[in-house]
Amino acid sequence: MSRVLVSELPRSDLSLETAKKFGDVVCVFDGAYRRPGIFEPGLVDGAIGRRLEELHYDPEVDFICVVGSAIMTALLVGAIMSRWDIPCVKALFYHPGISQYVAGYIGEYDGG
Repeated sequence: MSRVLVSELPRSDLSLETAKKFGDVVCVFDGAYRRPGIFEPGLVDGAIGRRLEELHYDPEVDFICVVGSAIMTALLVGAIMSRWDIPCVKALFYHPGISQYVAGYIGEYDGG
């Protein structure tokens, strides 16, 4: 089953309810796993890459939800593209016009 990964939980007024229709929501950096500082050496391939492997991230089925810290989300996407050597990442974007998350891609999607 697909999962929806968030780099960190969003502020309380943002709901992930509509994201749950795409899979279980999993917080990459929660209370048990300290969020690394953005200037930490080797962050993308180190702490983020290792954490994604611990979570058994699967780029074929899992989504990255664009919510919370834009910097951490960008670093998460960069780690995925680098570690799995893929040109795009499945993502969820909040669409305010319809008040729900919609699926899309970050990167160069070839339609395959």
